[in-house]
Amino acid sequence: FKMDPSPWPDVTDSEIFLFLGIIIQMGHDIRDRLKDYWSTVEQFATPFYSNTMKHDHFLHILRFLHFAGNNTETDRNDRLWKVRTIFNTLNDAYEKYNPSLHLAIDEIIVKFKGRVVFRQYIPKKHKRVQHTHMGYVHKADRMANSYSTSRRTWKWTNKLFFHLLDLTILNSFILLPSCGAKLSHREFRLALVRKMLEHAARGPPHWPTSSNKRPSCRVCSSHGKWSYIWTKCMKCDVGLCISGCFQQYHMKATFS
Repeated sequence: FKMDPSPWPDVTDSEIFLFLGIIIQMGHDIRDRLKDYWSTVEQFATPFYSNTMKHDHFLHILRFLHFAGNNTETDRNDRLWKVRTIFNTLNDAYEKYNPSLHLAIDEIIVKFKGRVVFRQYIPKKHKRVQHTHMGYVHKADRMANSYSTSRRTWKWTNKLFFHLLDLTILNSFILLPSCGAKLSHREFRLALVRKMLEHAARGPPHWPTSSNKRPSCRVCSSHGKWSYIWTKCMKCDVGLCISGCFQQYHMKATFS
């Protein structure tokens, strides 16, 4: 497989859902090389991946996956500034959970062999003495790693993000019984992939957005009035005036 040298368009929200859905699915289907997931060889052929996203486009997103722009104003003394937004978002979500009486707290070490300034080598960590409830921590570690989305990569930001993705999925699964649902960890993850793909298939919402070109308003032109504007519907990709025409277009069947 070779990357197409032509420029790629901006990645959409729907494509990110497809990308993450593939990443999660890969945790249930470990292979030696990324390109094997898109292989047409009989031993490897799995239509799911090629039907969901082209190989080149997946690699494009993976290659340029960033969580903060290099020009973003931030505290560069913060060693995690490249993923700080992810941490803050997850911490805000986790704070909504009320823990039970018995707690077990432990640090997490993410395996990484690339270059990073804050890498640590702790060979005896697994031999440390743990207290009564640390068994829950070990169980959580095993569950998070059982279908790990983490892949061999030289980018520590991706490595950390994929590990946080696994933990977030696990946290959601732990809360699942409180919603009355009964699924295994595996069933929950596979159901999550299906829902993410369904969400992506629905596409973006009907919402006004700016247009790179100046299209004519579809409603105005239907009345013989030609007005060229800078706005369009995000989902329909149709030029529409914000005042009146946008609502009229989506309310009347004659425009569908």
